[in-house]
Amino acid sequence: MKIKLQVCLGPHCRTDGLKANLTDGRGQALMEDFSDSFTLYNIFCWDTVTLTATTPQEPEPVRRTITLSPTWGYECSKDIFVTWGRIREPIVLCSPTSKETKAALAKEEEFERIFKDARCKCSRPGVTFSTGFLHLPSNASPPDNFSIQCQLHECQWSFLVRVVKEGTMQQVSCF
Repeated sequence: MKIKLQVCLGPHCRTDGLKANLTDGRGQALMEDFSDSFTLYNIFCWDTVTLTATTPQEPEPVRRTITLSPTWGYECSKDIFVTWGRIREPIVLCSPTSKETKAALAKEEEFERIFKDARCKCSRPGVTFSTGFLHLPSNASPPDNFSIQCQLHECQWSFLVRVVKEGTMQQVSCF
């Protein structure tokens, strides 16, 4: 869904000649220098964002805080099954569920930008984390389970990574 940008000052509204920026709750740029419309498909785990728009005729920018309700995140609390033969491969912290979200995260740089601030921890030693991924210890084997808790801005989720024997799992959620 695209959001059409329009700035109204008094009874006069403008849709052309606009220059806008979208920032997160910390003031960091999420999107810069767009003019007519934008989408929120790649804005994850923020409760609010700030839209700042300027026109050539107005000396002061117009700022509006937008409350995103509900916060757009992932369905991330799904257990992940990993076969023993794949334990050395990076495991994605969360998989997108909607078609739009999958498209928004198809580019690796966009995925890394969004997940760079994710913070995760594990109940057991040996699990390491990189941007958007977790890495199991090399000595993990069936029937090991790893409880993972993550936070990204205003989103929190937890899931279990289960190491299973080849041929005993129903679904693998790894890259």
